[in-house]
Amino acid sequence: MYSGDTKTLKVTISPKSAKKKVSYSTTKKSVATVNKKGVITAKKAGAAKIKVTVTDKRNKKKTAYVNVKVKYVSLSLNKKSASIKAGQSLALRAKVAPKKKVKWSTSNSKVVTVNSKGVVKGRKKGTAKVTARVGNKSATCKITVKGSGSADVNVNNEIKVKELHASIQGGDTVYVGHSKPIATTFVPANATNKTLSYSSSNTGVAQVNSQGAILGISAGTAKITIKAAGNVSTTLNVKVVEVPVESVTVTPGEITLGITSTTNLTATVLPAEASKKLINWSSDNMGMASVDANGKITGRAKGTTEIKAQVAGSDRFGVCKVTVIEESAVADGITMEVPNPYKDNVGNVYENTALFGRDMELRVRLQRNGQPVKHYRKQHDDISYC
Repeated sequence: MYSGDTKTLKVTISPKSAKKKVSYSTTKKSVATVNKKGVITAKKAGAAKIKVTVTDKRNKKKTAYVNVKVKYVSLSLNKKSASIKAGQSLALRAKVAPKKKVKWSTSNSKVVTVNSKGVVKGRKKGTAKVTARVGNKSATCKITVKGSGSADVNVNNEIKVKELHASIQGGDTVYVGHSKPIATTFVPANATNKTLSYSSSNTGVAQVNSQGAILGISAGTAKITIKAAGNVSTTLNVKVVEVPVESVTVTPGEITLGITSTTNLTATVLPAEASKKLINWSSDNMGMASVDANGKITGRAKGTTEIKAQVAGSDRFGVCKVTVIEESAVADGITMEVPNPYKDNVGNVYENTALFGRDMELRVRLQRNGQPVKHYRKQHDDISYC
């Protein structure tokens, strides 16, 4: 046992039904004492014997001895005296051998307080004693509180942040709709509280989440503030720019159509997340091939020209080469129909039907790209029937 320890003796008597009286005594009260319930209290280093006497109803006695060896407990503090300011804290450390739980107390809680971990906090100007106790061993530290001050002494052995450095990974330019993380460095590197908070001076331009990721909202500039514990902070300037257009592709890239014929072009802007996507359509020769705001082109006169699709506010564009020719030269399909359907005497109508022995008119139409050719010239297109 160690000085200050207590233990309770457990006595076993046989038979259990026997009526008996148990008494205890010690051979050396300065080393160990024992009460009537068999609780031994170690006092100081040394050896003693605890005598256990059992007396039955016939006044017969049985005696047993328990050898007790008490070891010395060593207790000391890292400071015998210290001075702090009101509002400041100081961590006292108790050195105990063997390792035991330490109980802390203050002689004047109006001057200083102390918690279960030995952290002393100054309350007001004055002096007080802080005591560490293990069993019957104790050690004290005289604390002098000198007026008010900032709490710059470690609480609970905390290592506070003194400086904070930050940077935006990949540079301080962020695209609209994209995000970049903030990298931070603490000084000292082993600071115990590395909790951070983030804020933006202009959330309409850039926002920052609790993980330190900056999101570009619209073109402009903003200041990001990063705060650590103890009012330590730093700021970053961020520039948000629009996602630039890399290329514009017109589909189809080349087309042939007849005079007065129409077709639709489409423009694809890359990358897909580009900030500007509005297309301005134009023709190098509106008299040859015109184009409207939706990319619909119309052949006007024979020849070759280009239709341009340019992103508004950007120098990026795509083109389609357009060749306009006379329709008679480009027929690529043919349809036939009987213009006057046969109707019998009961009212039934028969489309595209010829009656045996009766002459019927057959109408032939040439087509190009699914549209009728209006100016057919027989010398250019031969039609035969079978």
